[in-house]
Amino acid sequence: MAGTTPKTWSAHRSAFAQGTHRFDIVGYSAAREALGGSVRSGSFGAGGFLWAIVCRFQAPTPAAGQCCLASISLELSKNDTSKDVVAMASLRIDEPNGTGQFPAAVWRSDQAKTFGARSMSAVAWELTVPDAFRDHESRYIIDDCLTIHCTVDVLQ
Repeated sequence: MAGTTPKTWSAHRSAFAQGTHRFDIVGYSAAREALGGSVRSGSFGAGGFLWAIVCRFQAPTPAAGQCCLASISLELSKNDTSKDVVAMASLRIDEPNGTGQFPAAVWRSDQAKTFGARSMSAVAWELTVPDAFRDHESRYIIDDCLTIHCTVDVLQ
């Protein structure tokens, strides 16, 4: 009797846990003008971890004439587990008037970011300031307030 090859099958399903956060920077012009300044959101949860958004401002240049939002970072507060944390993120800055006259300024990670295991201090991932915002900042500020929506998807 000829040997038969057993048929086997296996599957793996990846699941993401999502967390969202709305960060209002009230007094945006004062925060922006603080040389070398930065502002940090409150902590929010995603995938069983605590995260925060950190916005850093660049000092004025002769070409720009004023300070500008230089970077937005997503900060993992700590990872005291024995496993890496793998996450994807997106940012959205809506036109505050809600007229739809201007599109939302959006950035999405095209690849996952890995945060190492046993990080007992905060680890930051510098995200890209959306081009639409960078090119037309004043469209997205109303009553001296900037609102950033952040979504974090953590691989479970």
